[in-house]
Amino acid sequence: MTIRVPLSRRSFRAGTLAALAALACGVAAFPAEAQDGEDGEEGAEGADAPAPTMDDALEQSDPKGVLGVKLPRSWKVLKRDSPDKGELAIFQGLYTTMDAGAVVLSVDGRSSRASLSLWNHIGSGKIDPAAARSGSGWVEGCSVESEGDRPGATFARCIEKDGQVYVVRILCARASFDRVKAMAVQMLDSVKLKGSVPREGLPKGWQVKKAGDFDVWTDSEDLGKATRPATIAGETRAILVKALKGKPFDESRPVMKSFQNAGRFLEETKAIYGEEHQHASWDPFARATMIKLMSSEVNDFPGAVRSNAARQYVVQYFGGDPPPWVSYGIQRYAVVGADSGGKPGEPKKDWVTRGKSAASRGKRNFDSWLGSAGGSDIPDVEGAYDELWAWHFFFRHASGAKKYRKAYDASLDALRATGDALAARKAWDGTDFEALTKDFKDWAEKWEP
Repeated sequence: MTIRVPLSRRSFRAGTLAALAALACGVAAFPAEAQDGEDGEEGAEGADAPAPTMDDALEQSDPKGVLGVKLPRSWKVLKRDSPDKGELAIFQGLYTTMDAGAVVLSVDGRSSRASLSLWNHIGSGKIDPAAARSGSGWVEGCSVESEGDRPGATFARCIEKDGQVYVVRILCARASFDRVKAMAVQMLDSVKLKGSVPREGLPKGWQVKKAGDFDVWTDSEDLGKATRPATIAGETRAILVKALKGKPFDESRPVMKSFQNAGRFLEETKAIYGEEHQHASWDPFARATMIKLMSSEVNDFPGAVRSNAARQYVVQYFGGDPPPWVSYGIQRYAVVGADSGGKPGEPKKDWVTRGKSAASRGKRNFDSWLGSAGGSDIPDVEGAYDELWAWHFFFRHASGAKKYRKAYDASLDALRATGDALAARKAWDGTDFEALTKDFKDWAEKWEP
């Protein structure tokens, strides 16, 4: 099974994704008699084993007692030496004698609304409309991935509480989907949110200083130096405040974490992303722009500050990470606007050159972008930022795009109002996407600064 997470937006380490993929397909984590056969067929030694049922299910919960879910008695907790940030517990077991899998409990600190969190957890495969359910403060869905070395299915329930989302994911192999579906629904029906995980607060020994729109948290005694990046971030934020209608879904003051201790900055980024980031990054759990203060001026790396500040506003505005056509494109729109003197409609020449090049290389029509959840279907992430920025620039500033502006605005409005990527897609119903793509390509060829 391949679990896809948009490369520039992921908050879990790649090793965990591989581990969960193995769990979902019954690889190595289970005794031989309990493993899947080829393409989900029953293993030879599993034929006579009794099938697990929900009749003897008991409630399992994470060590903190936050989430509870009923699982067959035979399911066991997976103990990991270094669990990922946000991970509460993982359980492994058998749905049937030939279908192995895993159940993952986590807190999605990135999101404040369940609908966007759901899209990020199941959006890489084909959505099963019949599995869509919702109630007060929760949504549920399923996607089936038919590609990759280990195609699989993911069922998930996402629950909002205190500005965060709690997630239960049920993973299985693609070949197991039909046999597992009924049990997965029973498991999700049993989910109980019994507690909560506090949002991250000011680290011990740090101080906070207001600077423009931001609350700057810092370990530096030089508050002038620590707050200086807030000016660059504020310029970028101002572009999006003007470009996106109304108030953010999350109206709290944004946080900037300014690190004088470079080692701690590297440690925190590695804990989130599995690799060290340089200069600036995004902390999805504190929803904070992270800055590594240098001995030189922070203006040496304004692009990194702008990019992460733009993402911060996008997450606040929509209530979580939106699909890539919005997230990648509107973030780059803000970065270019700020770098061009606060005039997003008058980008610098080098930005136009990049946009033209990406638009000419791009092989997707806009309909394909609307359906993308990111991940391995976007191999050139940097190119995607430039191409999608060009699309947003086209809709907002090209005279030949006026006939598409109503659908574009309605799509963003629907995403802000509902957090539902499918509702945002529906705003484009009736659009001739082949004609739209041709109009875009023709415009890009003639695009001049």
